[in-house]
Amino acid sequence: MALFRFVVPLGFIVFGAVAVFMGAVVLIGGLKAGEIGWTSGPADTAQETRVRRADDPDGFWRVMAFGGALPLMLGLGAVVAGRRMLRG
Repeated sequence: MALFRFVVPLGFIVFGAVAVFMGAVVLIGGLKAGEIGWTSGPADTAQETRVRRADDPDGFWRVMAFGGALPLMLGLGAVVAGRRMLRG
């Protein structure tokens, strides 16, 4: 049981830190470039999607919120929760 009490909060901290990093990279990169792009599908038929702030402001800010700000905030919450579990 002691190992469980150590591993679960540590997992929260590690996965939360990854989410914070990913969210920060999406936010900073999107704001600097003015566009966000991603690729989906198999390698031979991959489809690339780009959302530009100048062309589609609503879509751009939606992607920034759900792809950048949301992972950043949820990851930060996971890090704080993991730290509190370790201390308490």
